[in-house]
Amino acid sequence: MISIYVISFYKFRHTIKCLASIKEHIRSRYEVILVENCSATGEQWRKFEELQAQWPALKIIRLDRQHPCPWIRARVLDHATGEYIFFMDNDCFVENDPFPMLVSELEDNQRTAGISPALLYYPSRRLQCLGIRMKLFEDNLFEPRHLCHNEPYELHWERMPFYSDFIPGGCSLFRRNFLEQCTYDPRLKNVFGDFDLCLQGRDRGWRYKFHPGCYLMHDKTAHSTRYLKAKGQLTDWPGSVQLFEEKWGLRYFILKHIKMGRVVLDQGNFPRWLPREEWPENRGQQEKAHPLGN
Repeated sequence: MISIYVISFYKFRHTIKCLASIKEHIRSRYEVILVENCSATGEQWRKFEELQAQWPALKIIRLDRQHPCPWIRARVLDHATGEYIFFMDNDCFVENDPFPMLVSELEDNQRTAGISPALLYYPSRRLQCLGIRMKLFEDNLFEPRHLCHNEPYELHWERMPFYSDFIPGGCSLFRRNFLEQCTYDPRLKNVFGDFDLCLQGRDRGWRYKFHPGCYLMHDKTAHSTRYLKAKGQLTDWPGSVQLFEEKWGLRYFILKHIKMGRVVLDQGNFPRWLPREEWPENRGQQEKAHPLGN
């Protein structure tokens, strides 16, 4: 059986769409564990409870305070009963059942700990993620590079499954016995929890794959002010960068650019590069340029 583990954090409309897609399209044997991360209103809770009453496969876990995703995912085995665990973000949805292909690939490769479908942006249907390589530089700098980003999915869907250094926590299927050996570090936040989990497994001889033949849709069309503010309060990029370096001796490549003012940390979002002309060392360069005619 597959345990589909969904963290509900604001985005109520997206969560309902996510759950409805599972109920409509998944034919594999499954259970859904919805972890409500202390964000639902009273009316939204009543709708969740109504859905649960109509859908025996749905379990709801209610948290009394908000936590980052790695903290919640570290507790997945307290609630999930399946031999496979699928972590699914609440702003994702399915259009078909990806699990027969994903499970078959894991069964044929016993040292593969987890596998991810292609992740597509909605509504463009272009690739958000199909492979993540760890690029190493001098001084133990590392950069996680997303392969095929923003390319048309049609160019890749016929490719064979392939190994990847990392797979994303919000859309990946893991073996239960892998998560019994390796678990999310609840101290880490953001994607550093995913990086850390994959490195734990790597040190134990596990590997990870992407399967281009199946996909998951990711709806990033709307972020409310409440959501961004709450996510910002759960986000600590500098702290996670430091803890990750202490654990693995790897320094996140973008940290120096944050300190130099080339990258800003938008509230609740990934770091955002400023245009080169706005970098501190380049400001005012246009004014210093020699005007024509001098």
